[in-house]
Amino acid sequence: MKFNRPFFIKIHLYLSALASPLLLMMAFTGVSYLLGFKGSEVVEPIKVVQLSKSELTKENISVQLNEIDESYDFAYVKQVGDGAITRPTTRDYYKFQIKEDGTHISHVKPNLLKRLIELHKGHGPQFLRYIEKIIGIFLLLIILSGLYLAYTMKKERKIVGILFLIGLSVYLFM
Repeated sequence: MKFNRPFFIKIHLYLSALASPLLLMMAFTGVSYLLGFKGSEVVEPIKVVQLSKSELTKENISVQLNEIDESYDFAYVKQVGDGAITRPTTRDYYKFQIKEDGTHISHVKPNLLKRLIELHKGHGPQFLRYIEKIIGIFLLLIILSGLYLAYTMKKERKIVGILFLIGLSVYLFM
């Protein structure tokens, strides 16, 4: 196998094709979020129980959720300011909010945009977070192979180098 221009073109194209669905979703959700479109959730109060913040453990939450929905499964519990939530939040999840009269348990149903934004934030299933790490490596290889390919084109070398330095300076000086 030769590490020549045709090899890098194939690497660049194949990795781009493989990574583009996730990268497009990341771009869409990132722009949506920054423009103020953050998705929505339907929060349905279920019941009030007597649990303190220190009692909001995976075991205690599992006991409470088994009484509500025996088929519900979650990966872990995330402690938040006034309680806890179950993860992943890329699908229906439960929120435990501590208030004066007890801990309120609510069923939360995020809409599609909210689910995708949660995925973008890395709050999805463990397997998908693993895939996102691989796609991140692909993105690095796509960019590096693209820069290499631009460098091998004498007519484009200078302008690509200048544009790269401009892009780099934007991030360094912000």
